Amino acid sequence: MESILNQARGERVEVVPAAGVAATLSGSIVGVEKQKTTIGKDDHTVESAVLNLWCADGVRSVKLSEVQRIKFLSSALESEFKKALDTLAKSHDTQKKAVAVRCVGEGKRRIQIGYVVENPVWKTSYRLVLGTKQGKKAPYLQGWAVVENSTDEDWRDVRMGLISGRPISFTLTISPVAIEYSPAIAGTFAPVSSLV
Repeated sequence: MESILNQARGERVEVVPAAGVAATLSGSIVGVEKQKTTIGKDDHTVESAVLNLWCADGVRSVKLSEVQRIKFLSSALESEFKKALDTLAKSHDTQKKAVAVRCVGEGKRRIQIGYVVENPVWKTSYRLVLGTKQGKKAPYLQGWAVVENSTDEDWRDVRMGLISGRPISFTLTISPVAIEYSPAIAGTFAPVSSLV
């Protein structure tokens, strides 16, 4: 909430505090800051986020923990915010598929499930490492593979096999892979004249 309000500095909002805290406030967002408060007998300090508003009677501060509701008074900003939330909601779980597993027989058992994901072609890169000046190490050639993670999730505990040529494998369409290609530049380009 803090980062959203800081990005909306200058926008007019209506702030409804929690019941019994204070009256409803209207004003422009100045920003959100952290304030330290001392509580208890042992002088324990707690950091809390405070919303600063420019109201008709000056700058007012409200702890975000005491706010029940915040409404943007700009219909354009509220519409833009709702549109952004709708876009986020539509993008949830687009690559997830439900899979049912049925085991025949009785009793407990341990099963392991895995799947193969087809990815765009991986790129190879080679590096020739030369020996040291003293000649103690012989030169050697390294082969590198550059693989792009085209999923929406970080790879953790992933096992990967990079195979060149035509491996003996089969494909099963579980879900179509969407690959967004870079746009092509169209037009006529003039030749570059030689440097003088």
